[in-house]
Amino acid sequence: MTEPTADGNRVAAYLKVQIAELSGELAVTKALLDAKTEEHAKVLRALEADENAKEGKPGLKVAGEDK
Repeated sequence: MTEPTADGNRVAAYLKVQIAELSGELAVTKALLDAKTEEHAKVLRALEADENAKEGKPGLKVAGEDK
């Protein structure tokens, strides 16, 4: 195996920084997607509850949600 060079070390350091930045961006994107998914799920549950109310079906209380 060859000895590491200064250029090789700089490239490795640069790539580590890029990976860290992308990991951070990915974490933020995932958090936003999770929040949007939960928001959409709440809307769908509300629409279903409204439809059930129109049909005279009893509604279900979902934990953590106010009606």
